[in-house]
Amino acid sequence: MDNTAKIYSLYFAFVDVITSICILVKNQEYFSTKEKIELFNFSQKNIKSDDLFHVFLSEGRQKYFNLKNQALSPLSLSSFKAQQQLERLKGIIEQFLGELESENLDLIFPLWLAYNLALDQYFYLFPAGNKPNLWYKRQERLRLGYQKYLSSYQSNSNWWQSIDITVKSNLGNF
Repeated sequence: MDNTAKIYSLYFAFVDVITSICILVKNQEYFSTKEKIELFNFSQKNIKSDDLFHVFLSEGRQKYFNLKNQALSPLSLSSFKAQQQLERLKGIIEQFLGELESENLDLIFPLWLAYNLALDQYFYLFPAGNKPNLWYKRQERLRLGYQKYLSSYQSNSNWWQSIDITVKSNLGNF
């Protein structure tokens, strides 16, 4: 899988998690307290997937670029630790998506972080006894994201162009 396929796979998996969060939030029976819902500063009635998408993506971008800037700072202990964190993050991404190529890493890393922030929030919303397996869910959503990418990419060109425009309007050109 090349980096472009990784981006689309992550995007589709990320959108799926956002959709799942919206469904959980709107389904009141999952919540024992209102505090869980207020983490987003959204009420149950007006939670929007686009808003959540941009909240998580902005947070993922901020975390990645802070880490990257810290790693590029003059040699220091914090620079060394930031470089180690980036290497660990790269290893985790490669464990799930395969070896990373050199292009579009400034999109893959923040998208991965946003996806994981959303997954963490998704699992936080579940009552303690009902939590699914995080590792399995992460792997399954990425697999389904890749399948969606392949089927979309191989479908008729008008449908693919529509998807491509939507993805790039949310993530920027890559």
